[in-house]
Formats: sequence, structure tokens, C-alpha cells
Amino acid sequence: RTRWGGPSPTASCGVAPDEVGVAGVPAGLTGSGEQRDRAAPALVAVAGVLGLLIALRVRPDTLYDDAAITFRYAARLADGLGFTYNDGDRTGGASAPLYTLVLALGAATGIRPEVAAAALSVPMFAGAVAVATWLGCRIGGLVAGATTAVVLLTGSVFQTLMLSGMESAFAALLGLCALAALSRGHTMVAAVLVGLAIVNRMDAGALALAVLAGIGAVDRRVPWKEAAATAAVALPWFVFATWYLGSPVPFSATQKLAGRSGTWDRDPTWVLSAITGRHGALVLVLAAASTLLVAALAGCGSETTSP
Repeated sequence: RTRWGGPSPTASCGVAPDEVGVAGVPAGLTGSGEQRDRAAPALVAVAGVLGLLIALRVRPDTLYDDAAITFRYAARLADGLGFTYNDGDRTGGASAPLYTLVLALGAATGIRPEVAAAALSVPMFAGAVAVATWLGCRIGGLVAGATTAVVLLTGSVFQTLMLSGMESAFAALLGLCALAALSRGHTMVAAVLVGLAIVNRMDAGALALAVLAGIGAVDRRVPWKEAAATAAVALPWFVFATWYLGSPVPFSATQKLAGRSGTWDRDPTWVLSAITGRHGALVLVLAAASTLLVAALAGCGSETTSP
């Protein structure tokens, strides 16, 4: 296997090599390599088709929340009124510039932003489910891939956000495609996609750090080329936003950080509170246990693996 394909099976885990699946896990849990090669494409295809059908079935009749802000920016941009919400007011109110530009392109050809957003959300939802399923199969085997598909296809919050008309589906698909490219060892492709993700939403900077750290850890080098590629893709927007809007930081972010958008946003730990609420504590425990298990299996599988 390549360095990005996971550690080679070894007998050091107490399992014969032909009984080992992914990262030292017995093949009965993950499927053998040959089984995965045959079944994974079919599983990914089924997940994608189900994603299309479910998206068409549950997509809302009315889009909501920040989507309307994005639509107005896109419409005005297509009409030649600039990246503005109101005349003479250059405020960075569109928190997803790349998504806004995509909708503006549609508006320039006569497709209203809300129509384009509703239409694009369906294939993007299906695409995100398919790519995530493929990643699950590649990293954890067939069971992991199928579990990924079921969780995403049945998750009501995931469905709501992805089909709301906001940039969520676009952001998820960009991020997942970056991880898919990375898992295949296409580090430069991943870097470019991460750069686009940052233009789409500035908080994708966290994804960029994770991807660059992953490249550094796996390839044992400083990922200068990938960091430069990511910066080259994102920098033009940062320069333009600084010149035209006064700052590349979206207005919504500055207001939330200043505590001006309601009590929910005044608590800087609200994300952690949301994760740990209700059954969140159990999720965190399972996530920690899974991380330790994967690390242990990877270490076990790499004991006799040559670089």
C-alpha cells in the first residue's frame, strides 16, 4: 500500500496477514481488499442515489436564515451593483463569498439565486454523502462506509443544513473532496480545494491546518508547496476583500465576536456546549475511544511496515 493507503497488514497484531482488513482490523469487520474493491463502488453509488431521492423528498419549500442575505448579494453582483447589500454600503455581510459568486454566475444567466441554490443543494447533498461513504470505506472498510451513509442520510440536522439554501452543502462537499484527494495522496489537489474552502468560508482555515498537519505527519516534511498552493488560491479574495470591504473577516463574525448578535453568540464556548448537550457527552467518549483504537491499530499494523 502507499503511505496514504493505511499500514500494511502484519502478523504482529496476532492476526494472520490474509485475515487482516484495514489498519490491522480483522477482515471480517472491514471486508478483504478484494471485497472492498468490488463492493465499495456499489455502496457509494447506492448512497449517492439514496441521497438524491431523500434530498428531493425532504427539501424545504422555503429557504431560510442567512441564505436570503447571500441571495441578495449574488443578485446585486449579477446586476452590476457590486458586492453590496445596499447602495453605497460596502459591508462584508455575505459570509460565504465563493458560494455567493457561484450564485451570481447563475443570476447573470437568468437563474434566480434562490432557484439555483435549491437546485444545487440536491446534488451537493448526494455528492457529500457519496464522498463521505467512499472515505468511510477507504479508511474503515465496508461497515464503516455503510455506517457513514446511514448516519448522514438519516440525520435530520444534516439534511436541514445541507438543503437550506445556505452554503453548508457547498462547504461540506469541498471539505470532503479535499479529504478524499488527501487520502489518495494527491496533496496538491487537496491544498487547492482547501484554498477554495477558505474562500467559501473563512473557518475552513481549521481544515487547512488539519490537512497541512496531516501531510507533514505522514510525509515527514514541512508541506511548503501545499501551504503555498492554499495561500495562492485564497489570497486574491483576501486582498480584494481588504480593499473593497475594508476587511476579509465577514461582518457576521465580527459582530458575534463582539457579542452583538444575541445571548447565544455571547458565549464563546457555545460550540462546545452544543456538542456536549443532551447525548453529546456520550458522543465525545465514543469519539475519544475511537481515536485511541485507530491509533493503537495503526501502530500495531506499522510495527513491521517499511516506510
